[in-house]
Amino acid sequence: MEIAKFIRDAAKYIQDGLDNKGSSEPIKTAQSAKMKEVTGTASKPPKPSRECINDFGVDGKFMLCGDFVESKSHAGEVEILYVYAPDCDDDYIGYSGKEPYFMISSGIDEVYCNVTDFLKSGTVDGVLKFEKRNVGSSLFYAEMDYYGDRLAMYAFARDVSYGNEVEKEPFGLCVVYGSDLVGTELEKHFLAALKEAAETYRETVNAE
Repeated sequence: MEIAKFIRDAAKYIQDGLDNKGSSEPIKTAQSAKMKEVTGTASKPPKPSRECINDFGVDGKFMLCGDFVESKSHAGEVEILYVYAPDCDDDYIGYSGKEPYFMISSGIDEVYCNVTDFLKSGTVDGVLKFEKRNVGSSLFYAEMDYYGDRLAMYAFARDVSYGNEVEKEPFGLCVVYGSDLVGTELEKHFLAALKEAAETYRETVNAE
């Protein structure tokens, strides 16, 4: 299931509950509890970064803060997914749809359309922030709304061969977190982790 659809379905479920019960207080309480749980980790020192692998049709390697733990997305548009879980000491964790996360995506509209527009025009419209930052081999940096959350991305494009032709395939290194974390120390932590991943990302495309 695509992450964005998961979030939309969850939002609809919550809204249906509000319509039936006529009160939003239980939902607000639950949201506040989750927000407190996430922000409570901001004062903890981050775990050391370690090398991670993207083997979704490529041979990719990058460094990522140990606070992000490998998970699984069933969306074809998401190549790899790491959930923010600083208290987890396991190598893998399930994704509930609530936690902030890091992903590499080549297919969600926010990545594909924006990178495609940049390759055509050299700029991107309709985002909250756009900067031509050549971090590592990235093309640009952008921030945008993402189904009520905030998505920050370093954009890339890989060369993919189709017969005798070579085309640019957009992809992005992204971190997604609640919009209520904007301006917090935790957001700074997420963006620093994202920048390190972008700075160190290297890949070769596997031959088909």
